[in-house]
Amino acid sequence: MRLCAFLLGVFLSVGASAGTLASIPDLLRAYDGIAKAMAKEDFKTANVLAAKLLKMSEPLARDPSHDTLVLRFQKIYKACLAMSRTTKKEDLRGVFPYLSRAAVRMLHETQIQHANWQLFRCPNPKAIFDYWVQPVGEAMANPYRGPSEAPCGEKKTWPEFQG
Repeated sequence: MRLCAFLLGVFLSVGASAGTLASIPDLLRAYDGIAKAMAKEDFKTANVLAAKLLKMSEPLARDPSHDTLVLRFQKIYKACLAMSRTTKKEDLRGVFPYLSRAAVRMLHETQIQHANWQLFRCPNPKAIFDYWVQPVGEAMANPYRGPSEAPCGEKKTWPEFQG
């Protein structure tokens, strides 16, 4: 009963439809694919996956309700649009923080997937955004740095998130 009340509260607080909330896990899995490709410096795959996420997020981004969640979908759509147009490392690394910020904020605001996703941060004062999420239990793979760079990242709890 408490869980139902909690989920209803989340549903009402973000103003999202049940269909919109149901699409979040699929969007997060697509985001995770892009993040993993970025961590491996596989920029062609990141580009292809961004194009797929672009198609997934487009109908959600065009929702006329303009609630908080739809604004996140619009940010995801815009970032994926930019990422789908290039395979250049610098361009993809420049746009990925915008995608990550929208995905992490969406996850934080809905709170319905916190048990399945681990929050990480690689502090960088020059970065637009330095958090990312991965499925719980997976080894850390920093999408902001490639395997040739020094490892950086630490697990964070959701209450610590300040983004």
